[in-house]
Amino acid sequence: KEYSLLFEVPTEEILDEFKKKYPLNKSEPYSRILPLKTSEIYLGFLFFSGKDEEIISEKTKDFLGLLTDIISISFQNNILMRRMEEAKEKLQKDSEVLSKLLNISYEITLKADAQSVLQRIAESLHKILNIRWVLVSTYSKEKKVFCPKAQYGFEKIWERIKGENFPEEKIFFLWKNSRIISKSYIISAEEYIFKKYGKNIPLPLSHPLTTIYIPLKVQEEILGFLLIEGLKFNGDLEEKIALLELFANQASYSLNIINTYEKLHNLSIKDTLTEAYNFRYFKEVLRKEIKKYERLKNSFSIAIMDLDNFKYVNDRFGHLAGDLVLQELVKMINNQIRKDIDMVFRYGGDEFALFFPGVNVDKIKDLLERIKNNISNHKFKIETEGKEYEININISIGGSSFPFHSKDLTNLISFADKALFKAKSEGKNKAKVYGEEF
Repeated sequence: KEYSLLFEVPTEEILDEFKKKYPLNKSEPYSRILPLKTSEIYLGFLFFSGKDEEIISEKTKDFLGLLTDIISISFQNNILMRRMEEAKEKLQKDSEVLSKLLNISYEITLKADAQSVLQRIAESLHKILNIRWVLVSTYSKEKKVFCPKAQYGFEKIWERIKGENFPEEKIFFLWKNSRIISKSYIISAEEYIFKKYGKNIPLPLSHPLTTIYIPLKVQEEILGFLLIEGLKFNGDLEEKIALLELFANQASYSLNIINTYEKLHNLSIKDTLTEAYNFRYFKEVLRKEIKKYERLKNSFSIAIMDLDNFKYVNDRFGHLAGDLVLQELVKMINNQIRKDIDMVFRYGGDEFALFFPGVNVDKIKDLLERIKNNISNHKFKIETEGKEYEININISIGGSSFPFHSKDLTNLISFADKALFKAKSEGKNKAKVYGEEF
């Protein structure tokens, strides 16, 4: 049965009825019940049971949650189709718009990444509803800001806008002091904001037109918002907002699925202790980069580094302190290298690998020397048994360059490893690049 979330869903009543009809099997002691619902409707439950304790783990919860989201969206798509048929009887024009929105919502679920989804949302709203300006922003709960990610109509000022995050208090203030229609916030810059607060109020975007904020939500979790300006309406604003909210709801669930997938993907490619990428992903990145060579003639360099005498840190201060040093080391390296370009990987134990796209053999030696020296000069703080210590950590590091040293993945890694071995054999705390003398 389809329940509207506007009314209280008799959850306990449903569960009690379910348990009477399907009593738990004692040979399958582990179970999990997950609701099938969207922010619009409550459809039912998925019930899982079995002998394996993994059923109640957090990892399984994430995967099953992803499954229930997909099923819920599929159900909601069917409901949207039913509503579309009902709309046809009332107004053919609205049904055509709803049909287009539905088709777009299907397309969005096929997009592979969040940025593609957001840009498709902005372009579709312009195309289908002839909206002049669309801004899509995502919400960062940690930073407490809304971040502009996609747009239509703001091309001339997009370079400036996309670098300006909107503080949550500013957005929530606007929503609080606006007219509410359904779940959307309506702000008229001329008639409301300026008259009440004056023209000096710091608006994130300002046009002397009606501005509509439509939150992107899954359950009560805010994912971002759609900012709509230039929507043409003539006594049918509520109807158009209803269409926009249906579309926003579908977009929210698609975005949430992609975000969940990306989180799970990150878990598979990252080292859980240091949050550096893992060695398996290191090889995957290099394979992809090597494939580009025939087309782009690109160069890159890699390095393998090892902490000198790190066993002393673990023996003297304990493995927990050693783990904290490794975490701090990765953060320090990430602050030295190019953000979103260079990458750090945990090779294993206290060994790490580095990837530098676009860095050729002429530049790699100086880069490795700089990283080595910065680490050697850094004071790592260790607290153990109520005392605080400051220690220095030295590293040995070896590098190789593609295609100068080799075009083969295995050889390239082997050459960097040999350079590392030479750095250690010559007294440690050195940076070496593979060469003929090896």
